[in-house]
Amino acid sequence: MVNITVDLLPPFSSYTKDRQIKIVLQDNTKFIDLIRQLIDSYPQMQEMIPDLNDENVFYSNVFPVLNNRLARQDEILNDGDKIILCGAVTGG
Repeated sequence: MVNITVDLLPPFSSYTKDRQIKIVLQDNTKFIDLIRQLIDSYPQMQEMIPDLNDENVFYSNVFPVLNNRLARQDEILNDGDKIILCGAVTGG
């Protein structure tokens, strides 16, 4: 089993009503599978991540940090990983 911590920054924290959640995952869970699980648990999150299959859409809407670096969708999560999810910042 893999225990991870997910810090949720706006707008994700507004969907979960929590700024941090702890999740237990199966071994060999990929980062994108965690995102799918979060969307299953918090369906409103789909607004921010409308297409998980298109990496351009995904990274245009989400800035996912895994252990202080940008997370890859296909990355396997490990026990003790810390994830931060925030909306992508745009504008000028």
